[in-house]
Amino acid sequence: MTVGRNSGVVLLLGVAIAAGSATAQNQTPANSSPLPDTMQSIQDELNNHGRASFDTLDRESGDTTHQSAHTSGAVADATSCILHWVTTTDGTLTTGGDATQVQNVWTTTVPLKDIESIRVEGSQDRNRRLQSDITETPNVYSVAVEASKPVVQLQYRDHHDAARLVGDGAVISAEILFNDEEAASHVARSLSLAVRLCGGGQRGRPR
Repeated sequence: MTVGRNSGVVLLLGVAIAAGSATAQNQTPANSSPLPDTMQSIQDELNNHGRASFDTLDRESGDTTHQSAHTSGAVADATSCILHWVTTTDGTLTTGGDATQVQNVWTTTVPLKDIESIRVEGSQDRNRRLQSDITETPNVYSVAVEASKPVVQLQYRDHHDAARLVGDGAVISAEILFNDEEAASHVARSLSLAVRLCGGGQRGRPR
């Protein structure tokens, strides 16, 4: 997910999928499978992977941004098959020679049983696929959780007024950014396993 082109901030994810029925939750194999260990691994990796830092350039407007994304507060609950995290993006936007500090906070909550696929993609490949005018340096790797319907709920707060909810809505995907391709692939494999153990779609494999 991206913030609009005019801001120059290309970021990030947030998710929240409506929880399943009580029956579906009762069927979650939290106590009879590798799910608890897998969810704990995901939680630890998201909380410890550090910042993804990069520069962006809008080739059309000439705007540049030096920014980073930090994931924190990750909670992966094996009983409910829900994954939650908070991402803070901050940086400096330069437009026409004028620099502005930018910071945003995104809250993400994902019921993994509704996820259908996990995508690992470098920013250069993504921008070619989307025919985007935005480029990132160095190459940034995203791990995206995807569904075919808007089951991903994003909450977005502006740092100028953290108590004010700026955006809250359902989307079909959310992503986490990494500077390291190996780390991104490892998290994607763990998420893929968790999606399958939670009863997610048949497409729940990294691609």
